[in-house]
Amino acid sequence: MTPRIITLFIALLISAFTAIAGGSGEPTKDSKIFHLVGQVLNLETSEPIKAKLSFKKLPYYTNIGFFNNKVETGEYALPLLYGGKYAIEVYAEGYFPVQVIFDASQVGNLDEFSKNFQLTPIHRGLALELENINFEHNKAEITEDSYPMLDMIVKTLSDNSEIAIQLEGHTSLGGSESFNMKLSKDRVESIKDYLVGKGINRNRVKTKAFGSSNPVIRDNSLEARAQNRRVEIKILEN
Repeated sequence: MTPRIITLFIALLISAFTAIAGGSGEPTKDSKIFHLVGQVLNLETSEPIKAKLSFKKLPYYTNIGFFNNKVETGEYALPLLYGGKYAIEVYAEGYFPVQVIFDASQVGNLDEFSKNFQLTPIHRGLALELENINFEHNKAEITEDSYPMLDMIVKTLSDNSEIAIQLEGHTSLGGSESFNMKLSKDRVESIKDYLVGKGINRNRVKTKAFGSSNPVIRDNSLEARAQNRRVEIKILEN
């Protein structure tokens, strides 16, 4: 075994051991690992909140870890490998979960990289855009990279039996009005079917299609299309 392979093997062992142990947050001297650090905060009050964090290295979900942050300060420290992308999930009881795709290549040679996570308290009338929900082009088929975020919604609904949700589908301005309306309807119905398939009562998931009638940006540029194609979630009483 070459020295380079041995070094990488040791780095992977350290990362795996730290993740299994729950994460002490103590820095490591190994050059293959940096720490993503910060706080988990209430978006509305900026107060620290108790949360659970997990990370998975994309695209094959290698280098997986699960951590609890510090209750008093909301601080966390995740040991990640340099390079590549990670799906980082943050969950807290009573808050809407967050999933972020973090590109570790932006870290450079830093030992630590700071990033705070802000979670929104769950309450009736709350409306949010669902991040990291994707579909096949001009189809209602959900892509596999959407499953982690959808599974977090399943957990949120399971843990908060008093709420129901409304899924609202939107498309970009291109295409006919009838096509866009059907596409937005089929997409939110696909998400509903996924949630129901995971055990959520169908009556707790309502859907509404807007087609291209409610764009975020009123033009047909590539950037505008990307922002206008979206699914929003609204919290209702169950």
